[in-house]
Amino acid sequence: QLYLHSIQHKDETVVKIRNLFGEYGGEGKDFVFTNVDNLPPSSINSFLRENNTIPSVLLTDGENQLLSTVFGSRYDVLENSQVLSKRLVSLSSIITNVCLQLAKR
Repeated sequence: QLYLHSIQHKDETVVKIRNLFGEYGGEGKDFVFTNVDNLPPSSINSFLRENNTIPSVLLTDGENQLLSTVFGSRYDVLENSQVLSKRLVSLSSIITNVCLQLAKR
């Protein structure tokens, strides 16, 4: 299960992204949406420190923190190549559809 976090849960762009992820990925099946006060450690935090109004979402493998220290790394791929490959193809398809729909609006 993957988690889609946001601190701007009422922002129009964030709402569109959440709705599109729900449409293409199925809320509760593939993704859990969380509204948080602080995002888990990620590069987006450095941008939000400068301007916390930037619409942003963070896709992670844990609800409150990153669970896997090797998530998406070569070690993760080598150990779970078939399962991870299917998940990445599905996730890539979902993200592509979300991006295309956002670009059309």
